Parts: sequence; C-alpha cells; structure tokens
Amino acid sequence: MQAFDSDAWSQIFDKHYERVYRYAYRRLGDHEAAQNIASDSFYRLLVAFQDGNGPRDGVLLWLYRTAHNLVIDLYRKSSQQTIPLEETLLKDNDPLPEEALVAGQEQEQVRTALQLLNPDQQEVVALKFLEGLENVEVAEIMQISVGAVKSLQHRALANLARILHRGPARQERGSAEAEGRIKDGVE
Repeated sequence: MQAFDSDAWSQIFDKHYERVYRYAYRRLGDHEAAQNIASDSFYRLLVAFQDGNGPRDGVLLWLYRTAHNLVIDLYRKSSQQTIPLEETLLKDNDPLPEEALVAGQEQEQVRTALQLLNPDQQEVVALKFLEGLENVEVAEIMQISVGAVKSLQHRALANLARILHRGPARQERGSAEAEGRIKDGVE
C-alpha cells in the first residue's frame, strides 16, 4: 500500500475480522487468546501493506495463514497438543428439552472425538468444515499440498467414524489405547 487508505483498511477489517477471530477461537477455545491472535494477524497485515509486502490477492487466506502460524507458535510455547474445537455443530432455534439434551450429548461426543485426532487432522477439519474453505485454500494456509489436505481429511473422517460408531461403553474402554494410535496417525 503506497498511501494508507483508512477506508480500504476499515473494509478489510470489517469484512474479515469475525472470521479470523472465530477461526482462532475454535482452535484455542479461549476468547482473549482468540482476540489477541486476530488482532495480531491484522496488525501484521497492516505492517506488511505499509512495507509494500502485503498480499497481492487473497487477503483472507493471508490472514488465515498468519493466524494459523500464530496459533502454532502459541501451542509450541504452551506445549499444548490437543486443540479444542468449540463450535456448535448441531443447530436448532428452539429445540424441545429432550432434543436439546440429546443434541448436547451428541455435540460432546463429536468434540471428544475431534480431540482424539492429531493436530493436523483437527486443523483440516476446522478449516474445511467449520470455516468452509476449499482444499486449495486449506493447503495454502497450512503450507502443504492439496494431496496432503485430502489425505488428512480422509484419515480424519475415517478416524471420526470409527470413534463415533464405537459406542459409549466401548469408547470409554478403548479411548486411551485409541488415542495413542490416532494421534500418531496409525488408525
């Protein structure tokens, strides 16, 4: 950006902040940390534009990649290995109490299953299904090939299916054993 255009900057911020924040929140499960990641991503974008190094196209992908890298850095600093995916996966405007209870239990089972995936599989699931991005966009953000995205997605969905179809009693017995295999990408 040769001259700072506050109107253009406001439009970029208004259009993309919520998505970057939501992505960071899903990855971290912490509102304050997500706000920090989103804010830092936009700050870095502003500095990049001012230095003439901003993205020529794909501002949103640049922001996602920056947020992704900041989240990875945060995990490295905290040594946290699992990534909470705080998302309401099932939506209903006004469920009956029984339906709400069942939906809540199903959501908890899905969250637990997602946490058993390795971090790369969790990332692909978050970007593909919660953010609605295409394989090419996910590959660019994660800085891997499209084939690797497809492979991670396939393994993640297969692992989720195995975990979720196991049933509550069998899932509890085998969860510690399965967790080790899934995180290593064996299962």
